[in-house]
Amino acid sequence: MRSQIVLLAAALSLGTARAQEVVVAEDDAPKMEKMSVRFAAPQRLKAGGKYVRTEEPGWAAPCWHDVNRDGKKDLAVGQFADGKIQICLAEKDGSLGAGTWLEADGDVAEVPGVW
Repeated sequence: MRSQIVLLAAALSLGTARAQEVVVAEDDAPKMEKMSVRFAAPQRLKAGGKYVRTEEPGWAAPCWHDVNRDGKKDLAVGQFADGKIQICLAEKDGSLGAGTWLEADGDVAEVPGVW
């Protein structure tokens, strides 16, 4: 199955669920197709009963990954500031536990080269 490259052709409107135009192209084909999509309103995630927050300047890269290999997808949020990664482990009831910083050798791990 070929992967697709999706380029947003219009700025996303935060807080609304209005239609947007996107451009879609196969990664090895020059042909592009325009299509209209609808984005759902953004949802704030809670972990440990509190909203997941990022440090200044607030840019984050969230993804789902089974960090502790228990068969449940945990939330990993990469922080732009200092290159740290916050981990919210999935609980048995489907909720997320409070976030903790990813550690290496007992210290908070940092991705080098990040602002």
